Amino acid sequence: MAYDVSDGVRLNGETGQDLNSERDWFFRVKNNVNPLDSGRLVGRVMIGKVPPQTTENDLETILRGVPLPERNQEKDVAIGFGMPYPLYKMNR
Repeated sequence: MAYDVSDGVRLNGETGQDLNSERDWFFRVKNNVNPLDSGRLVGRVMIGKVPPQTTENDLETILRGVPLPERNQEKDVAIGFGMPYPLYKMNR
């Protein structure tokens, strides 16, 4: 499982219409991803450890709670989310 944020295009699967024309940031969950096989992975950083009993649902809830940058805000508001980069679940 992998998690990331993006301000890119979000296509409607049926119509092909861009659902993110304002380029707002959004959180994504990607299943069945091996980050080492990704051609987009630039690097990984361990930001902490979670107790062994933490489930993927718990981790997703925590990551969804991280505020995303908003348009027309000062640049320092977006520290950590300056570009769409993956937030991968680290091995415990």
